[in-house]
Amino acid sequence: MPNEPGFVLVHGAMDRSTSMGKLAKLLRSQPVITYDRRGYAASLVKSPPQRVGDLVASKHLSDLVGLISKRPTVVFGHSLGGTIALMCAAKVKPTNLISVIVFESPLPAKPWWPSWLAKRNELLKTFDQSHYEKRGENFMRRMIGDSNWQRLPPSTRQARIEEGYTLVTEGAAFASFQSDFDLGEITVPVTSVIGEHASYRHRLGQKYILDNVKDVTSCCVSGASHVAHLTHAKALAEICLDRIANFKNTH
Repeated sequence: MPNEPGFVLVHGAMDRSTSMGKLAKLLRSQPVITYDRRGYAASLVKSPPQRVGDLVASKHLSDLVGLISKRPTVVFGHSLGGTIALMCAAKVKPTNLISVIVFESPLPAKPWWPSWLAKRNELLKTFDQSHYEKRGENFMRRMIGDSNWQRLPPSTRQARIEEGYTLVTEGAAFASFQSDFDLGEITVPVTSVIGEHASYRHRLGQKYILDNVKDVTSCCVSGASHVAHLTHAKALAEICLDRIANFKNTH
């Protein structure tokens, strides 16, 4: 039924829709959409990015708005996926958007955001392929550890390395001042979630969201690191389902 509220789950950098599998399964009492963001996994295979313009913020917003248009929707975004969701709520304000739930979402366009992954000065630079591949591999090693990286099948490692171009380019695009947005413009409820073991930069981001969004709730997932969608999906699902329940109770 098109009026039945549902979820759209948006993955972060160097990730794909399959990482949302546990969470999606726990949310299946409602319609759930997961997708590979442009430049990753199936989207990369279907339409390889040929230029910087394919990975700018406006393209990601257009993709998300198209998915939200199908029904009243709560968007859950992990990391950079949450940044896209917040930007969508602030700048586009889709009619069907019920609420935004984000987990440790960066704000790389803010001048105070610690520069690690997203470097705005890379947006207009041209690198050879080895640079992108190395950045992709280094990101994965940092996220999952050297031993886990080495245990991945060679085909999987190669697929992730090939996404290094997306990693660098979208990171630079979201770090540019043109990708900044005003959290005060968001009119739907926002739930900003952080893990117990969150990094310093994500704690900074959490505070900024809480200080600037008008209708905001904060949550901390006990025992969770940045990959809570993999390790603590049940806790995240409870937060998401509570938001749908609140919507149903008031409509």
